[in-house]
Amino acid sequence: MKEDLLHFVWQHQYFDKAGLVTTTGESINIINPGFAHRDAGPDFVQAKILIGDIEWHGHVELHVTSSDWQKHGHNSDPAYQNVVLHVVWDDDIPLHYDDKVAIPTLELKHRIKPDLTRSSAALVKNDSKIACADSIHQVDVLTVTSMVERALMSRLELKSSELGLVLKTNNGDWEQAAYQWLMKHMGFKKNSEPMYRLAQQLPLTIIRKHHHDIHQLEALLFGVAGMLSEEVQDDYYKDLKREYDFLSHKYGLKDKEISTVEWKYLRLRPANFPSLRIAQVAQIFHSHPSFFSILTETIDVKKIRELFRVSQSDYWCSHYQFGKSTKHAIPGLGKSSIDGLLINVCATLLVSYGKFTDNQSYIERALDLLAQIKPEKNAIINQWSALGSTIASAADSQGLLGLYKLYCRPRQCLRCSIGAAILNR
Repeated sequence: MKEDLLHFVWQHQYFDKAGLVTTTGESINIINPGFAHRDAGPDFVQAKILIGDIEWHGHVELHVTSSDWQKHGHNSDPAYQNVVLHVVWDDDIPLHYDDKVAIPTLELKHRIKPDLTRSSAALVKNDSKIACADSIHQVDVLTVTSMVERALMSRLELKSSELGLVLKTNNGDWEQAAYQWLMKHMGFKKNSEPMYRLAQQLPLTIIRKHHHDIHQLEALLFGVAGMLSEEVQDDYYKDLKREYDFLSHKYGLKDKEISTVEWKYLRLRPANFPSLRIAQVAQIFHSHPSFFSILTETIDVKKIRELFRVSQSDYWCSHYQFGKSTKHAIPGLGKSSIDGLLINVCATLLVSYGKFTDNQSYIERALDLLAQIKPEKNAIINQWSALGSTIASAADSQGLLGLYKLYCRPRQCLRCSIGAAILNR
């Protein structure tokens, strides 16, 4: 028996309820089992349980064994003082509140059908990456769709929580947090961390002071990135270095420079080289110094896309790195790169801001934005496509990615509506 199955059994009330009694012999009548609680604290909240002739309103906690209560430290945690029923598979030891009164406990090991235990084990232990691959076609389309939508919101909320930490480190400055968040994602995975550090070391306030001059912007960004610390026989490089020497002295930036070893070039296409990405960032903030304000004030998806549809400066239209020219013209950010930024930067910013301001309209705008972007293509999405999933937009693909990463991969089938529907059958 695992706690996930116990959680599933209690949530759906899949056990024999005839003659329910506590381990001390008091009758139990479940009026309302409560609502599943995903955060820290008891497993179910706002339950209504009649024990003996007293109706209790409070929480329900679930464990495989009664002794898990003490192992998890609940006996000293005030959050569990309002638990009105302890539901366990095996009652191995008696438990008491601080006032020595016995904690009402319901043991379920003789009330759950063995075939449910076997079916859930078979589902969770399935070797397929998507455990329900062989059974999902039996599930109602509406159930699958609603679960994908739920997974999409969970994925957006997780990203929003990460962004919330960035906001906190910037003392609630949304423009600065948005700048750092954008920089992080302009690193496109391999260089996301050094790009984020670059944004931390070079404040947006300085960027804004020089946004009108692309030459100064590039000098600041490349200088703090540590990319102007060598001797390169290139006139443009030398000009930027001279500009940066002046600006770094003015703002005290020398001690904030990032080591060049942090930047990754290996196994990257030239279009993803960090030097080119930095040049593109410079152009974005040259054109849109108040990036976050524009995003939150614009409801037109085409205008949001225009924030990234910029071309880097002339030098970077023929160079991927300093001193290394190419015969072919280098374009600006490609459509797939822009889509990635719309998904990971803009949608997350809108959801996070909507939650922060308690304004649902920003969250709806994020969902609308995702609905107007083509779906991503990767190995996980291909698996869902092979199972017949409808993938018409980024809202669908992000939902399916969330479903896979939050439920399928960790085998949280019993907390998934699709898994529950299969076991119901």
